[in-house]
Amino acid sequence: MKYWFLLLFLIAPFAARLQPVDTSYLKSLYDRCIDMDENQADSVAWYAKFIAQEAAKLKFNKGDVLSMRLRGISEDLKGNYDEALNWYLKSLDAARKLGDPIYILGALNDLGYLYVNAKQPQKAKEAYLECARMAPEGGSYHSIITSYINLGGIYNQLRMHDSALLVLNEGLALAEKHHDKRSIHSLYNNIANVYYRKNEFSKALPYFQRDYLYHLTKSDSADIWLDELNLADDFTQLKKFDSASFYGLRALALAQRLQAKEKESESYAILAVLYSMKGEYKKAYENQLQWYTLDTSLVNGETNKNIAGLQERFNAKQREQQNRLLRAEIMQAMLRSRITTYVAIAAAIIALLIAVSLFLKRQANKRLKQQNELIRRQNEKLAELNYEKNSLISIV
Repeated sequence: MKYWFLLLFLIAPFAARLQPVDTSYLKSLYDRCIDMDENQADSVAWYAKFIAQEAAKLKFNKGDVLSMRLRGISEDLKGNYDEALNWYLKSLDAARKLGDPIYILGALNDLGYLYVNAKQPQKAKEAYLECARMAPEGGSYHSIITSYINLGGIYNQLRMHDSALLVLNEGLALAEKHHDKRSIHSLYNNIANVYYRKNEFSKALPYFQRDYLYHLTKSDSADIWLDELNLADDFTQLKKFDSASFYGLRALALAQRLQAKEKESESYAILAVLYSMKGEYKKAYENQLQWYTLDTSLVNGETNKNIAGLQERFNAKQREQQNRLLRAEIMQAMLRSRITTYVAIAAAIIALLIAVSLFLKRQANKRLKQQNELIRRQNEKLAELNYEKNSLISIV
């Protein structure tokens, strides 16, 4: 079976070269890569490089966002969280420059999921809260439901159970309104986990079972593994050890077939709890040791240090961009202020000139009026003299 998968991976890149490449093809290729699992991590990386090269030739402005996100997914599937974070942050930066809310939401969801895996729930909460605020801009009810699902999950991790149930039930109402079965079952799973965290195991069980039956019809290995792990855990808490052992061993076998170290680690952790509660302490110790070995190799202090460093560099870059924008706004405000001042001075000068002009005009009018009055009096005097002259001539 391994050789069969290897053959598929060798054929896939060759087939990509034979396809006529345009922007629609690149987007469809990207959509297929998003659903690939751990076995196909190298193929995701190859396709990311292919999309970047072809997008550059086509001058496709979304090429960077698509390829960077796929590179992050590839590293995430391999458990290289610091490298994955680096690519996810680059993808988020490219998406913000593009101004497309769908790709911004995708990048934020990736960051939230990575922080969950890296055991940094507070950072995951910040990413998912930003997703919830932006979700209505995505133009799709599905993006809103996804935000509710993720936010509910992280609230549950932070033991904020009431908040978790509130947002999950909001999401469930929306999913049922749109008959979105996939989202409904994701919400069932998260609601079950809230009841589990509240130690209400009997309430959680039917939600886990409904999820499992649904995912079996879809043959989705990752979802089936999660359902089997949840059932094993819940049956362990209910002290139904035979059922717990059945599902726990199935989850471990599936994780090993997928070559998913993180899934394998979590399976060993559940089995360790199961054997401990059964009193089989040797098996419990062996599984606990397997879990510890895998878990510490996946997330260690250096990884968290690298993640923190990358996040801080990204934040510094964001702050610098914000500072540049602020400086530009200040310069514009100063320019507007100067222009306003210059306009005010010009208006004052014009007003002064108008006032002086009016004053001079009034003075000229006053002098003209005085001259007219003088001329009138002189005319009257002339008329009077003329009358006297005529009178004298008449007497003579």
